[in-house]
Amino acid sequence: MATQDTFRRTRTLGLSSWRGTPDELQGIARTVMEAMDVARTTALTKQEAQVYQKYGTDLAQLPTELGIADIATLDPSSFEASLYTARSQELWRSTQQAIENARVWIIAGHNFSWTLRGGIQESRTTPDIFADASLPRNVAGVSIQSNVFASPTSSISVQLQNWPYSFLQLEVTSEDWVWLEATFARLAEQIRRGESPWIGLLYRPLYGWFISFAVWLIGSIATFEFLKILPFVWLQERSWLSVVFGAIPLILFANATGWLYPRFEVLRSVAREQTDATRWLIVALVSAAVLGIGRWLVGMFAKKP
Repeated sequence: MATQDTFRRTRTLGLSSWRGTPDELQGIARTVMEAMDVARTTALTKQEAQVYQKYGTDLAQLPTELGIADIATLDPSSFEASLYTARSQELWRSTQQAIENARVWIIAGHNFSWTLRGGIQESRTTPDIFADASLPRNVAGVSIQSNVFASPTSSISVQLQNWPYSFLQLEVTSEDWVWLEATFARLAEQIRRGESPWIGLLYRPLYGWFISFAVWLIGSIATFEFLKILPFVWLQERSWLSVVFGAIPLILFANATGWLYPRFEVLRSVAREQTDATRWLIVALVSAAVLGIGRWLVGMFAKKP
């Protein structure tokens, strides 16, 4: 019957957005390292148990290989006894060497990196790459990767990036299901602290489609009304153009959203809600200015005979 740790399982957490400080990124990286140290210890303990089990099996078979009928009645001064002692000592030394090799080769491999929008990338094996002094202000994405390849194999991947494609995800994979669940719960709780509910509304598929449709609809209606007062008969006769021109506000909205509210952003302070309020204020002021200009244009064309 297959044991529990025979099969690899994966837990995945998708994020709609993430905003945090360099200290919080370092905290996530340190949590990953601590979790992988536990995975390494588990793998090493399992490897040592297997080595000692093999040692016990080989030692039990040694008298048979040497043609010794009963080791308990063997004369200590006999050649067979000396051969048995030498072979058992050699077997013990090879067992200890195998354990030492396992301690050297069973490691947790870490890779922490950041990427700029222009494609420039830097990576290290320590979390200090995410320190405030090391992390560029215009960073477009960060990646946290860690693996233990010895059984039970385990891996953690944290991807938070806007460029070259928007992708925010935590993925934990392991053959050790207990470690998997504990690690995933700890990291998921820690990473979710940086998820903004306001920005999430813009990037969740359902809300995103609804908001985009609302922007396009309002833009089309406003364009339709504006075309009716323009002193161009050929435009007035083609009211369907309002549907096409209504895409212009949608394109502007999409670009403004990506610029003002990126899915991933490194903040230099923890005042997330204050930053949100400031940006919403900017959007409100710009929207008011656009509406004011639109009303002025409507009024100007409406006065013409």
